[in-house]
Amino acid sequence: MINLQTIVVIAEVKCIRYPMEMRDYYNNYNRLKIGSQQVVRKSAYLEKHAEEFKKDIGDIKGKTIIKLVITNYPIFAGCSLDGIPVIDFHWLEGFVTHNKLIHYLSKNEGGRLVNEPQNALTLYNNETEFCANFEQQMRSPAIIERFREKVGTLDIKMTVEDFPFELYLETATFK
Repeated sequence: MINLQTIVVIAEVKCIRYPMEMRDYYNNYNRLKIGSQQVVRKSAYLEKHAEEFKKDIGDIKGKTIIKLVITNYPIFAGCSLDGIPVIDFHWLEGFVTHNKLIHYLSKNEGGRLVNEPQNALTLYNNETEFCANFEQQMRSPAIIERFREKVGTLDIKMTVEDFPFELYLETATFK
């Protein structure tokens, strides 16, 4: 839980692993789904008993409560489970420690890799803007939105024409 100027962030942290098979993907999803249910329950308890916690966490009266599920792996980042945004730790850390999203161009100069900043998106300039932009950036992270239009899905038919039913493989593709 983080108590800021105009918002209170309440999060459940869940570790997942790289899915090697469909069962892993399913188990990761369920783990994060449980996290979304836990953060709803915990934030409701905190709101109901805010006065009792005031000495330890400060006053939260009148502040917007933002609920999150934070994970270590970005596979579900940018998704929402039961209305709760799922975000990976790296985006959260980057948003908190840096106020800009910088796009770099990497190129070879004389056998050395050189990174040149191309443009930057300012995410906030002060705590007021940080608080105002926080929930939107957790629901629709700028880094994901920047690349969303460049990525799509492609269904590849896996069965022959005379097979009694059709099987498809859904894959990610770059546009």
